[in-house]
Amino acid sequence: MSATINDNNASGRCVIFVMDQSLYINDNHAIIAAQHHALAKKLPMAVVYCFEPVAKGVGLNKTLLNKLKKVESDLNTLQIPFMVLIGDSKVTLAAVQHHTKPDFMYYESTDKSRRQELIAHPYKWPGVVKSISSLQEYMSESDNKLQ
Repeated sequence: MSATINDNNASGRCVIFVMDQSLYINDNHAIIAAQHHALAKKLPMAVVYCFEPVAKGVGLNKTLLNKLKKVESDLNTLQIPFMVLIGDSKVTLAAVQHHTKPDFMYYESTDKSRRQELIAHPYKWPGVVKSISSLQEYMSESDNKLQ
């Protein structure tokens, strides 16, 4: 499992899982570990994804947008908010860490040796999270014309 303890500003208000490019939640051991941690401490949890349009040199394309919507939908059924952070991931993750003061931040793992799955999360996120649909304005012009 790949996890990093948060030494800065840790007050234990939540648990954050940072998703990588794979954009999957089923059989994902790091997200399961994040939820187990949150459940054990009775904390809300959220999943974040960092989108860096400048680094990638491209806009948000239709394929990526559809994958993000699928992850958001799957997590919504489990009562876990999904946040897309736009910009330099070091800056945006630092801001999330500063404002949410997580007990722990988990990062994507490539270990897939055991089958596990998420359950509905009983501790509500204490804020508002915009839907992936609101990212439409970041799509490239060519993808917008396809719709």
